[in-house]
Amino acid sequence: MAGAARRAVAAPAFRAGLVVGARRHRRGRADRVRAARPRRVRVVAAGDALLDPAVTRDLVTRYVNGRPPVVADPRLTQLTDRERQVLRLVAGGRSNAELADLLTIAESTAKTHVKRILAKIGARDRAQAVAIAYQGGLMSAE
Repeated sequence: MAGAARRAVAAPAFRAGLVVGARRHRRGRADRVRAARPRRVRVVAAGDALLDPAVTRDLVTRYVNGRPPVVADPRLTQLTDRERQVLRLVAGGRSNAELADLLTIAESTAKTHVKRILAKIGARDRAQAVAIAYQGGLMSAE
């Protein structure tokens, strides 16, 4: 790539933070720096990812060793079995009316379950309750 074309690609990549670890160089710097930067820029400009070797090593280690065990959130241990069941349905995106239909209870009872769950786990709304359910291991993204 010619110098002007390389600069046209490199400058936006540097500003956007897409080229990590590449350094700008002034005339007279080591040849390896000059050779590495265009390669990194070409990789990113082609739409590929460029990861630091330490990051890649960490990702591979995590993948090979499997996921770390999920530690149950102590807030979730306060819930009854029925409340855990309701929280799983809420985390699945169910409305109060859908909860009532699925559990064969009145909608007001479904609302009461949700209200008690929020109070027990200290969540301010359903969205935070869902986040706690996922973070606490009650739900998984798979």
